[in-house]
Amino acid sequence: MYLPLSQKPEHPGGLTGEDSGISAAEFKEELTDDLIRTDRTLAILRLLEIALPDGQKLSISEAVERNMMPKKLQPAIEIRVFRTKDRVSHNLAQSKAKFMNAKSIVEKELKMVVMGFDDYAVWYVITLAEELTKLHEKNKYHGNLSPHNATLACELVDFEDTKHAKRAEITQDKINYKQIEDVQRAEIIIDRLVMRLDQTGLYSVSTERLIPIFRRSYKHS
Repeated sequence: MYLPLSQKPEHPGGLTGEDSGISAAEFKEELTDDLIRTDRTLAILRLLEIALPDGQKLSISEAVERNMMPKKLQPAIEIRVFRTKDRVSHNLAQSKAKFMNAKSIVEKELKMVVMGFDDYAVWYVITLAEELTKLHEKNKYHGNLSPHNATLACELVDFEDTKHAKRAEITQDKINYKQIEDVQRAEIIIDRLVMRLDQTGLYSVSTERLIPIFRRSYKHS
């Protein structure tokens, strides 16, 4: 497989190391086994060539020689599957349609004929708390939680250091700290979700109403 390359990247966008991609895929399968909502890896494709803007193709070794590719990277492309790729952080262009799509996905998942955006907002907050509870009960953490790493279907994606899936070298104190940080950052996600719903005109709800629901629903001690 080859990838069009439009600029000289120090860390080429869209690429992963093959080993890192495999480790990330294995970690996400662990999360899926733990019934945690996340994306899954459909395939990891090893990159053999890159294509320059003028149409010229280079082998990976040639790209390394030209300083267009990191020396120790065996580049690959990870193909991922989501319920929805739309993130809480995404800009407001077409946000109403994206929220409608996400709500439809949740309705089908819950086998509900119709769900109001009030129900959707409460569902999202409770589900976020439940997902973090399950994650933390397994002595794991996200480590990179943000509105960009949570989809509108409440999937937690792009975990920190997935290549260290077992994380045996990390102390329990650090795990505890990271879990507390996850909870704090989850409240930022809720705040951004509320802001986006309000700005689209779909639903107006206060963060002050939803945060207590989140705190009551998060059960890990």
